[in-house]
Amino acid sequence: MGMKPEELDSAVTGRVLVYISRDNRYFQDKYQGVLLKGYTKIIEKMLKHPKIQIQLYKI
Repeated sequence: MGMKPEELDSAVTGRVLVYISRDNRYFQDKYQGVLLKGYTKIIEKMLKHPKIQIQLYKI
């Protein structure tokens, strides 16, 4: 943290987008949002849905 983009290793900057701007958000999308009750709650709700079947396999 607190590094200038030119100080970062090329292995990092090659796979991670680096923006140089006053906008400190990671994504530069016009609209962004985070779920009100969090991602855990939506996944739990999806897993309890009657049309979703969970199958676990032992490897």
